[in-house]
Amino acid sequence: MTPIFFKYLEFFPFVSIMFSIFFGTFFTVFKRSSIFMFLNTLLSILFNIFYFYFFNNKLCNINNFFFHFDKLSIFFSLLILFSGLVIVLFSYFCLCEKNIYISEYYLLLLLLMLGSLSLNFAKHIFIFFISVEIITLSTVGLIYFFNKSKTAIEASLKYMIFSSFVSLFILFGIGLIYFINGNLEYIHLFSNLQKYDFYEKISIFLGITMLLMGIFFKISLFPFHFIFPDVYQVSDPIYLMCFSIINKISFLSFLTYFFLCSSILQIKFFYILIYIMSVLSIFFGNFLAIFQKNLKRLLGYLSISQSGYSIIVILSLLNKFTYFLENIFLYFINYVICNICFFGSMAIIKRCNFYIKKNNIFSNIYNSYFLLSLSMFIVLFSLSGVPPTIGFINKLYIFSYSICNHFWIMSLVILISNILGMYIYFKILISICNDNKINNNLCKYDFYYIKDILGIIIFVMSICLIFFNFSFFYNFFFKILFSGFSLK
Repeated sequence: MTPIFFKYLEFFPFVSIMFSIFFGTFFTVFKRSSIFMFLNTLLSILFNIFYFYFFNNKLCNINNFFFHFDKLSIFFSLLILFSGLVIVLFSYFCLCEKNIYISEYYLLLLLLMLGSLSLNFAKHIFIFFISVEIITLSTVGLIYFFNKSKTAIEASLKYMIFSSFVSLFILFGIGLIYFINGNLEYIHLFSNLQKYDFYEKISIFLGITMLLMGIFFKISLFPFHFIFPDVYQVSDPIYLMCFSIINKISFLSFLTYFFLCSSILQIKFFYILIYIMSVLSIFFGNFLAIFQKNLKRLLGYLSISQSGYSIIVILSLLNKFTYFLENIFLYFINYVICNICFFGSMAIIKRCNFYIKKNNIFSNIYNSYFLLSLSMFIVLFSLSGVPPTIGFINKLYIFSYSICNHFWIMSLVILISNILGMYIYFKILISICNDNKINNNLCKYDFYYIKDILGIIIFVMSICLIFFNFSFFYNFFFKILFSGFSLK
């Protein structure tokens, strides 16, 4: 007889997070305790990390109606959980100085984790829609949570209104697909395409296009990027860690499975459309970033170009590119570490008064905090694609993919965009080395040593961007995560 634990094994991550949300809400009603909510969230994330690590082989054999489990989705879920773990640690130390209700923050973070994990494993469009709504609700709350200024209220309202429109588009697209197809599993979306007449095909294509528009808005792909620089400008670095990592990774993991199972990339119209949008995102993201004077706004535009790179990496799945799995593995490892280090450094610097220029938070940190500035050097080199960082390998893969497919004009556009991106990253590097005198004695922390602990965590992670290229680390993690993986 199968024990009940193994009978419902696939539901445990969702049940454990929902239990943490319920338990945290119940406890908050009677007493607000930051340390309790911190431990509650931390234990929930650690439980899920160990769960996916020990049961990944058993999960891959489960065939559920609503959820799918394979090595790639488990890899993405581990990235989401690891990012959540680091964000929880940074949040506790950075928010303890603020006079705000931290309990509600952890509940919103748990809600975001729940929506992201369910989206990552979603096999059915119904689960996809529910997950998107959970992520949107928690995102709107988190934008306003750190910054209660009028501009933050305006940004969160804008995001909520546009998200509502996007949800309507997605819902209308789902309705069109269901009306013609009668099935909402990804794998059946194009299975009966040959049987449909011209108008039914148009309806299916329109429904899929509306669905994709909603997803592209969520990952800020060109031309659906217009609101994201505003959101970046008013957001706290801790929230930007959630927004740029957990949100985006969950939607990109969904797209990976969606592209693989629905065969949408076999249709030339969709493939060309998505590829052109990705390249334009890379170009306009880098080009518009040059004219920005506010660092957070500049990062907002750079995130648009990062979304373009991410989609091209996922598109390499179509041709079963020789090293596509290694490409995805290295790209998303690089993406998560760079974003954690970058926004983590901003969070530390923001809470210590050793900066002068408000528009460039990294100005002068070379003289005030050497370890942090060294980490930023490595991170910016990796984002620029300078060897021997992981970023260099990623850029090499992307160029190889474009050239192997004879996309010559697109390769040229990516090359020019990459040079523009390098120019921006090197401008930030120069500001780090600025030798203006600073005042390092105005740290706002009650516990000054916390800055050093967080700085060491960031430094260790940034070192991984170099050492991950060595065969020992690469083979160790890659073989554990992807042993026996095959495309379904």
